[in-house]
Amino acid sequence: MPQQPTPDDEKNKMRFAVLDCEDSVKWDGHAIALSRLLGAHGETWEHHRCWSGELPDLREIESYQGLVITGSHYSTRDEQTLPWIGNLKRWIAKVVVVGDVKIYGVCFGAQILAEALGGQVGKNVCAIPFVLQREIVTVTEAMKRRPDYVAAVRLIPPNACGQLSKNKASEQKLAMIQSHGDCVTQLPSSATLLGTSPTAPHEIWALGEDVLALQGHPELDRDSALTKILPHVRALTEDAAAFAKSSLRLEVDHVTLIGMVRGFLRGCDGLMVGDTAEVVARHVEACRLVLSDTAAPRVHAASQNVSVASSTLDSGAAAAAGAGAASVGSVCGTNGTATSPKSQNNNVSRLAKSSTGEETETDREKYQDPRETNRALRVAAEEAFLAAAHAAKADIAVVSHEFSTLARLNELASEKYEELGETVAGLGVFADSLRRKDENVSPLFDDLDAVELNLTVLEGTADTLEQEADRLELRAKEVRALIAAKKK
Repeated sequence: MPQQPTPDDEKNKMRFAVLDCEDSVKWDGHAIALSRLLGAHGETWEHHRCWSGELPDLREIESYQGLVITGSHYSTRDEQTLPWIGNLKRWIAKVVVVGDVKIYGVCFGAQILAEALGGQVGKNVCAIPFVLQREIVTVTEAMKRRPDYVAAVRLIPPNACGQLSKNKASEQKLAMIQSHGDCVTQLPSSATLLGTSPTAPHEIWALGEDVLALQGHPELDRDSALTKILPHVRALTEDAAAFAKSSLRLEVDHVTLIGMVRGFLRGCDGLMVGDTAEVVARHVEACRLVLSDTAAPRVHAASQNVSVASSTLDSGAAAAAGAGAASVGSVCGTNGTATSPKSQNNNVSRLAKSSTGEETETDREKYQDPRETNRALRVAAEEAFLAAAHAAKADIAVVSHEFSTLARLNELASEKYEELGETVAGLGVFADSLRRKDENVSPLFDDLDAVELNLTVLEGTADTLEQEADRLELRAKEVRALIAAKKK
């Protein structure tokens, strides 16, 4: 059955949703990763596959505290061939009009937010067709005045650029992973620019108090970028790929940014209550391990209730720090009504334990609540699905590799045939050129025969003239001798 918001959810607005815009199999589970990155214990996080027509019901939108719009390998300009993109744009515009719900967009999410609210998106304005690297973002004065950012910088100082002290808030720069072929080229009217970068002039921006957009990917780590993005980007040259590998290994300031986003989603004038540098870092690590190919869920049984500890955070430490993620539950169909969760809907609520790893009395009392019991059962079922999925991942990877290899061989054969065709075409052009040259030279051979004949005549004439010259010279000698004789 779909998970419905409880009265407490409505009152405290503990309801969040991940609007999933990525249908690539390699990113399966990233909605869970985002809930562990941005969620907290007691919250309900829903997974809506926008690419399948799933969106939250607008009639219930005021019951949501925050929405997270993910990245995607699609472009916002694919609206003509992918109707769900246009539907999402129109839905976003209506949500912003209603207001009172925080919307956070990352990469594609930032771009579709811009277009939905009157901005423009286009190809990268830099000279790089596809950007995949660690990049430095320069924050604006408006960013420095945001309470959530100021609190994040104070408690989780960015240090990747090495220029900040804990109490200094001037000329701040942040290092962040980038992966995009498009960017926002014009901000919506009344939007505020918060950060710029060499490849995205509108790197971070906001609209009022309810919209925050980042072009970069603070939810990703270098391993995810190197394994899930780099091998699949054909637009990168060999040198660009080598640069990406080197760049992505550099330090980033994602913990600072995630601390800011967590505070923003809950409307805090600073960080989320209970968040510290250590707590946010654990959430970042939880997200990383879910995205990792080696992450596997751990299922624990306790008394008559089946509970699920986070596969990425130490449960005792998480309880001490107040960290935890909520359940990822119901989805909604194209008509805005709730539908049954599919296999990707995952609950990631955390069971607090004592430092020894044993359940506390408070834990047992908590599970006497039917709502908590139902939530624990959902956790167990969905973690079991994750375990099965991870068990099958190796076989799927082998088949995927075989298809990938076959595709590559076909691609290489196609390239060879294309090269052969170009060679044959070139030989044809060369032969045609020789034929034309032969036609042009043939008349000259006739002229050459005439020249040779004339040369033979000239050589005979020269011989005759030479003989006549010899005769005249002899005659001249005889005349000179006759004149000398007469003088005597």
